[in-house]
Amino acid sequence: VVLIGSIVTNLALGVYNVLCYKLPYFVIDTKDYGRISSVAGIFSGGVGIGGSALLSLFVKNYDYRIVMTVAFLVGAVLWLISAVLCHSYKIREIPEELQGNAHEEKGLKTVLRVLKHPVFYKTVVPHILRGVGLGVLSLIVVIGKTDGILNTKTATYVTIFTNLAVIAGDGLYLAFDRVMGVKKSLFVSGIVLLLILPFTAAFENLIAFYIFYFVGYTFLTVVNMCVPVLVYDCVEYEIMSKYTAIRMLLFTLGQALPGFIFSRMVATVGTFGVLVLAGASFCISSVWFCLVLKKQTKKSDEAVGETEKKTEEIFEKKSGN
Repeated sequence: VVLIGSIVTNLALGVYNVLCYKLPYFVIDTKDYGRISSVAGIFSGGVGIGGSALLSLFVKNYDYRIVMTVAFLVGAVLWLISAVLCHSYKIREIPEELQGNAHEEKGLKTVLRVLKHPVFYKTVVPHILRGVGLGVLSLIVVIGKTDGILNTKTATYVTIFTNLAVIAGDGLYLAFDRVMGVKKSLFVSGIVLLLILPFTAAFENLIAFYIFYFVGYTFLTVVNMCVPVLVYDCVEYEIMSKYTAIRMLLFTLGQALPGFIFSRMVATVGTFGVLVLAGASFCISSVWFCLVLKKQTKKSDEAVGETEKKTEEIFEKKSGN
């Protein structure tokens, strides 16, 4: 039952990880993606902290299985509400007289174009590596319990620290972006992850575990903000959604790998070695992205900007009539 549930959950997460990056390109101006996502992350992190605090309180006073069953049911309802809201989003439309200037290509031709695109084949490895790093970090509770640092009660606080780190990371991304730009922010964050993550379980101390995990996840949030922003600067508008879908599939593949070999990794290199692998994966992928993702002056971007400008003018004229 647990295996089937895990398979279904991971399949759903895989689909979500693709669509959550594709949808913004159709409903918002993508040049504002980083800022909007950071603000949304701060808000959702705050809500997550409240939910985690309530969950910890209920686990402390009631049977764990009953609490988690109710929590999963509530989560399922919230996911359904979220799906309905996402379905109600208005897709940005381009007037017929302007279509063709910045229209997204569709079909197999676009997929082949993505696979042949220099940005794609140069970033296959770092996308997978970033997934591997997050896959290891998603097992942090298992790592903590393996080393005897966490128990059922203290493990529930990990979610609170995760949400706090998301809020801190989104705020840090906004600050970093203003001071040093996206690429340097990604580079610095990758280095910090390599230096911080291995020590999360090194001292076998609960406070040290929480501190190192919080700092690590904060900089991971910065990384997760920087990568899609850099990608937008390097990939043509016409193939953006297809490229995003494929890169997220690669990322999800990497994320799934640690779960299959976790026990063998721990038996071979210990939890410290596993966390070194996570830090190294994030660091290598971040540096790799910085080296190969270079902003391009794209005719398609110019077309999109011109199209949006003309679209606004047309809508203003129509509303005036």
